[in-house]
Formats: sequence, C-alpha cells, structure tokens
Amino acid sequence: MRGMHQTIVRGHVGRDPEQSFTGKGAPVTKTSVAVNEKWRDRSSGELKTRTQWYPVTFVGRSAEIAASYLKSGSHVMVMGRMRSYQVEADSGKKTIWELLASEFDMLDARPAAPMSAAAPKVVGSDVQGDLNDDIPF
Repeated sequence: MRGMHQTIVRGHVGRDPEQSFTGKGAPVTKTSVAVNEKWRDRSSGELKTRTQWYPVTFVGRSAEIAASYLKSGSHVMVMGRMRSYQVEADSGKKTIWELLASEFDMLDARPAAPMSAAAPKVVGSDVQGDLNDDIPF
C-alpha cells in the first residue's frame, strides 16, 4: 500500500511571490503563508495568538498563476506535501522545510488584477453543477 502525504494550509501570503526559472525553463514561484492560531490562556483568561509560517513553492503553471495573482496579504488555501532539504549554515548543516504546492485556491472575494499575463481560464469549474441541472431531485 502506498503512503499518503498531504498538507493543507489556509492563511495569508506573507510576502510578494518571487518567480524564477529552472535551468530547463520551468517556472518556480516562492512565497510564505502565515497561519494564526488563537487560544485563551487557562490561568489568565488572556487571548493569545501564535503565527506559524510555511515557506511555499509553486512549480509549473501554478507558479505562473501564483506569481501573477498572489501578493502579500492574499488569503489562500494551499495543498501539497512537505519536503525538506539541507543547506550549509555557519553553525553546520541546517534543515529547511517547505510546502511543495500541488494546488491552491485564492480565497479573497475577488482576485487582484494580474501583475502580468492574462487571467487564467477556469476549466470545468461547475461541471458537476451542469450535470445536476437535469436531475429532478
């Protein structure tokens, strides 16, 4: 049986996306998403907040869309898998974790105008709705 590895993060983009290209010309866009956790302290009753940051990497067509439509503060839900890699730091090797996005949804009421490129076409957005129109129940 194959394993399943999926992470879903819903929050706000922390910095404007930065787009680059691989050696073969594939687009890669990187940004970060902040997720706020709120709770009430049991002893003091004080409302507390903690922010967890997720570095996110988009590849391919989703990288182009993310670079065009997302900006700092955009509300998004990103689905994908966590991956890690090591880099050399002053204190030795450091492990970096990032969310490699397989898909994402822009949750703002209306997406901002793209910074570049034409708006992507939504294909099959309501296919199920079209099928259900003929069903009487």
